[in-house]
Amino acid sequence: MPPFRELNDAQLAKLDDDELIEQIRRAREAGRSDAAELAAKVLAFGYSERVANFVRIRLQSKGAVVYEEVAERSLHDALLAATEFRGEKLPEFGGLVFRIAHRRIADYLRRNRIDADPLFYVDRSGELREREKPVADRADEIAELEVKVAAFTSCLDDLNEVHRQVVHLVRFHGLRHAEVAERINGQFEGRLNDPMSEQNVSQIDSRFGKCLERALDEAEGAGPDDD
Repeated sequence: MPPFRELNDAQLAKLDDDELIEQIRRAREAGRSDAAELAAKVLAFGYSERVANFVRIRLQSKGAVVYEEVAERSLHDALLAATEFRGEKLPEFGGLVFRIAHRRIADYLRRNRIDADPLFYVDRSGELREREKPVADRADEIAELEVKVAAFTSCLDDLNEVHRQVVHLVRFHGLRHAEVAERINGQFEGRLNDPMSEQNVSQIDSRFGKCLERALDEAEGAGPDDD
Protein backbone atom coordinates (compact mmCIF):
# COMPACT_ATOMS: atom_id res chain seq x y z
CA MET A 1 0.00 0.00 0.00
CA PRO A 2 1.42 3.44 -0.91
CA PRO A 3 2.33 5.78 1.96
CA PHE A 4 -0.33 8.09 3.36
CA ARG A 5 -0.76 11.30 1.37
CA GLU A 6 -2.28 14.33 3.06
CA LEU A 7 -4.93 16.21 1.07
CA ASN A 8 -6.08 19.81 1.41
CA ASP A 9 -9.68 21.01 1.75
CA ALA A 10 -10.25 21.36 -1.99
CA GLN A 11 -8.91 17.87 -2.71
CA LEU A 12 -10.96 16.31 0.07
CA ALA A 13 -14.12 18.01 -1.21
CA LYS A 14 -13.80 16.03 -4.46
CA LEU A 15 -13.87 12.66 -2.67
CA ASP A 16 -17.03 10.62 -2.11
CA ASP A 17 -18.05 9.30 1.32
CA ASP A 18 -16.19 6.00 1.06
CA GLU A 19 -13.01 7.74 -0.06
CA LEU A 20 -13.24 10.24 2.80
CA ILE A 21 -13.72 7.46 5.34
CA GLU A 22 -10.70 5.65 3.91
CA GLN A 23 -8.71 8.89 4.15
CA ILE A 24 -9.70 9.22 7.82
CA ARG A 25 -8.63 5.65 8.58
CA ARG A 26 -5.31 5.92 6.82
CA ALA A 27 -4.55 9.26 8.47
CA ARG A 28 -5.16 7.75 11.92
CA GLU A 29 -3.02 4.72 11.08
CA ALA A 30 -0.25 7.10 10.02
CA GLY A 31 -0.55 9.00 13.30
CA ARG A 32 -1.82 12.12 11.52
CA SER A 33 -4.73 13.09 13.77
CA ASP A 34 -4.83 16.57 12.22
CA ALA A 35 -5.35 15.14 8.71
CA ALA A 36 -7.97 12.70 10.02
CA GLU A 37 -9.83 15.54 11.73
CA LEU A 38 -9.83 17.62 8.55
CA ALA A 39 -11.23 14.75 6.46
CA ALA A 40 -13.88 14.10 9.13
CA LYS A 41 -14.95 17.74 9.04
CA VAL A 42 -15.35 17.61 5.26
CA LEU A 43 -17.40 14.41 5.53
CA ALA A 44 -19.66 15.88 8.22
CA PHE A 45 -20.06 19.17 6.38
CA GLY A 46 -21.63 17.34 3.45
CA TYR A 47 -24.48 16.17 5.70
CA SER A 48 -24.65 18.91 8.33
CA GLU A 49 -27.39 21.00 6.70
CA ARG A 50 -29.57 18.03 5.76
CA VAL A 51 -29.27 16.44 9.20
CA ALA A 52 -29.96 19.79 10.89
CA ASN A 53 -33.13 20.23 8.83
CA PHE A 54 -34.21 16.64 9.48
CA VAL A 55 -33.87 17.09 13.25
CA ARG A 56 -35.26 20.64 13.33
CA ILE A 57 -38.51 19.61 11.64
CA ARG A 58 -39.09 16.95 14.28
CA LEU A 59 -37.93 18.88 17.35
CA GLN A 60 -38.98 22.40 16.37
CA SER A 61 -41.11 22.84 19.51
CA LYS A 62 -38.18 21.97 21.80
CA GLY A 63 -36.13 24.98 20.78
CA ALA A 64 -32.94 25.62 18.81
CA VAL A 65 -30.57 24.58 21.62
CA VAL A 66 -32.10 21.10 21.69
CA TYR A 67 -32.43 20.36 17.97
CA GLU A 68 -28.99 21.78 17.17
CA GLU A 69 -27.38 19.62 19.86
CA VAL A 70 -29.27 16.51 18.72
CA ALA A 71 -28.13 17.11 15.14
CA GLU A 72 -24.55 17.67 16.26
CA ARG A 73 -24.59 14.52 18.40
CA SER A 74 -25.99 12.51 15.47
CA LEU A 75 -23.15 13.62 13.19
CA HIS A 76 -20.62 12.93 15.94
CA ASP A 77 -21.98 9.38 16.37
CA ALA A 78 -21.78 8.69 12.65
CA LEU A 79 -18.24 10.01 12.37
CA LEU A 80 -17.15 8.00 15.40
CA ALA A 81 -18.53 4.87 13.74
CA ALA A 82 -16.80 5.71 10.46
CA THR A 83 -13.41 6.37 12.04
CA GLU A 84 -13.36 3.45 14.50
CA PHE A 85 -14.85 0.79 12.22
CA ARG A 86 -12.43 -2.01 11.27
CA GLY A 87 -14.78 -4.63 9.79
CA GLU A 88 -15.28 -5.63 6.19
CA LYS A 89 -18.01 -3.19 5.25
CA LEU A 90 -19.36 -0.02 6.87
CA PRO A 91 -23.04 0.82 6.18
CA GLU A 92 -23.55 3.64 3.68
CA PHE A 93 -22.70 6.81 5.58
CA GLY A 94 -25.76 8.83 4.56
CA GLY A 95 -28.13 6.07 5.65
CA LEU A 96 -26.18 5.60 8.86
CA VAL A 97 -26.27 9.25 9.90
CA PHE A 98 -30.03 9.58 9.34
CA ARG A 99 -30.65 6.29 11.15
CA ILE A 100 -28.70 7.66 14.09
CA ALA A 101 -30.55 10.99 13.94
CA HIS A 102 -33.88 9.12 14.05
CA ARG A 103 -32.75 7.25 17.18
CA ARG A 104 -31.47 10.44 18.79
CA ILE A 105 -34.80 12.20 18.19
CA ALA A 106 -36.78 9.31 19.66
CA ASP A 107 -34.46 9.10 22.68
CA TYR A 108 -34.86 12.79 23.40
CA LEU A 109 -38.65 12.67 23.10
CA ARG A 110 -38.77 9.70 25.45
CA ARG A 111 -36.36 10.98 28.11
CA ASN A 112 -36.46 14.75 27.57
CA ARG A 113 -32.67 14.81 27.60
CA ILE A 114 -29.83 14.08 25.21
CA ASP A 115 -28.03 10.82 25.90
CA ALA A 116 -24.26 11.26 25.87
CA ASP A 117 -23.50 7.58 25.15
CA PRO A 118 -22.77 6.71 21.50
CA LEU A 119 -25.57 4.81 19.75
CA PHE A 120 -23.12 2.67 17.77
CA TYR A 121 -19.94 1.00 18.93
CA VAL A 122 -17.21 -1.16 17.43
CA ASP A 123 -16.83 -4.62 18.99
CA ARG A 124 -13.59 -6.55 19.50
CA SER A 125 -13.76 -8.00 15.99
CA GLY A 126 -14.00 -4.50 14.48
CA GLU A 127 -17.66 -4.87 13.49
CA LEU A 128 -20.11 -1.99 13.94
CA ARG A 129 -22.86 -2.69 16.47
CA GLU A 130 -25.94 -0.69 17.45
CA ARG A 131 -26.61 -0.21 21.15
CA GLU A 132 -29.81 -2.09 21.90
CA LYS A 133 -32.89 -0.49 23.38
CA PRO A 134 -35.72 -2.13 25.34
CA VAL A 135 -38.80 -3.25 23.43
CA ALA A 136 -40.91 -0.82 25.46
CA ASP A 137 -38.72 2.03 24.26
CA ARG A 138 -39.44 1.11 20.65
CA ALA A 139 -43.16 1.31 21.28
CA ASP A 140 -42.71 4.71 22.93
CA GLU A 141 -40.66 5.90 19.96
CA ILE A 142 -43.34 4.89 17.48
CA ALA A 143 -46.05 6.55 19.53
CA GLU A 144 -44.10 9.81 19.84
CA LEU A 145 -43.36 9.97 16.13
CA GLU A 146 -46.95 9.19 15.21
CA VAL A 147 -48.12 12.12 17.34
CA LYS A 148 -45.67 14.49 15.66
CA VAL A 149 -46.51 13.30 12.16
CA ALA A 150 -50.24 13.69 12.85
CA ALA A 151 -49.74 17.23 14.20
CA PHE A 152 -47.54 18.23 11.25
CA THR A 153 -49.97 16.77 8.71
CA SER A 154 -52.98 18.41 10.35
CA CYS A 155 -51.40 21.86 10.31
CA LEU A 156 -50.17 21.40 6.74
CA ASP A 157 -53.62 20.34 5.53
CA ASP A 158 -55.10 23.59 6.84
CA LEU A 159 -52.93 25.64 4.45
CA ASN A 160 -53.63 26.60 0.86
CA GLU A 161 -51.32 25.46 -1.95
CA VAL A 162 -49.04 28.50 -1.82
CA HIS A 163 -48.63 28.47 1.95
CA ARG A 164 -47.98 24.72 1.96
CA GLN A 165 -45.17 25.25 -0.51
CA VAL A 166 -43.75 28.03 1.67
CA VAL A 167 -43.69 25.70 4.69
CA HIS A 168 -42.17 22.92 2.58
CA LEU A 169 -39.31 25.15 1.37
CA VAL A 170 -38.61 26.55 4.83
CA ARG A 171 -38.86 23.41 6.92
CA PHE A 172 -37.80 20.63 4.55
CA HIS A 173 -35.25 22.48 2.46
CA GLY A 174 -34.07 24.93 5.11
CA LEU A 175 -34.10 27.89 2.71
CA ARG A 176 -33.85 31.45 3.96
CA HIS A 177 -37.08 33.41 3.90
CA ALA A 178 -35.85 35.73 1.16
CA GLU A 179 -34.99 32.73 -1.04
CA VAL A 180 -38.40 31.18 -0.39
CA ALA A 181 -40.18 34.40 -1.40
CA GLU A 182 -38.20 34.50 -4.65
CA ARG A 183 -39.01 30.87 -5.47
CA ILE A 184 -42.71 31.27 -4.68
CA ASN A 185 -42.98 34.35 -6.90
CA GLY A 186 -41.42 32.40 -9.75
CA GLN A 187 -43.41 29.21 -9.21
CA PHE A 188 -46.77 30.98 -8.85
CA GLU A 189 -46.17 33.84 -11.27
CA GLY A 190 -49.46 35.36 -12.37
CA ARG A 191 -51.41 33.47 -9.71
CA LEU A 192 -50.67 35.66 -6.68
CA ASN A 193 -52.71 38.72 -5.81
CA ASP A 194 -49.55 40.35 -4.42
CA PRO A 195 -45.90 39.25 -4.69
CA MET A 196 -44.64 37.11 -1.83
CA SER A 197 -42.26 39.01 0.44
CA GLU A 198 -39.70 37.87 2.99
CA GLN A 199 -41.99 39.20 5.72
CA ASN A 200 -44.92 37.17 4.31
CA VAL A 201 -42.81 34.02 4.46
CA SER A 202 -41.80 34.77 8.05
CA GLN A 203 -45.44 35.25 9.07
CA ILE A 204 -46.59 32.04 7.35
CA ASP A 205 -43.80 30.02 8.98
CA SER A 206 -44.51 31.59 12.37
CA ARG A 207 -48.22 30.76 12.17
CA PHE A 208 -47.39 27.20 11.14
CA GLY A 209 -45.02 26.86 14.10
CA LYS A 210 -47.71 28.06 16.50
CA CYS A 211 -50.17 25.60 14.98
CA LEU A 212 -47.70 22.77 15.59
CA GLU A 213 -47.17 23.83 19.19
CA ARG A 214 -50.92 23.91 19.83
CA ALA A 215 -51.48 20.53 18.18
CA LEU A 216 -48.65 18.92 20.14
CA ASP A 217 -49.80 20.49 23.42
CA GLU A 218 -53.31 19.18 22.80
CA ALA A 219 -51.98 15.71 21.97
CA GLU A 220 -49.78 15.61 25.08
CA GLY A 221 -52.67 16.79 27.26
CA ALA A 222 -55.11 14.18 25.97
CA GLY A 223 -55.45 11.20 28.27
CA PRO A 224 -56.61 7.71 27.28
CA ASP A 225 -60.23 8.62 28.09
CA ASP A 226 -60.19 11.90 26.15
CA ASP A 227 -61.78 12.25 22.72
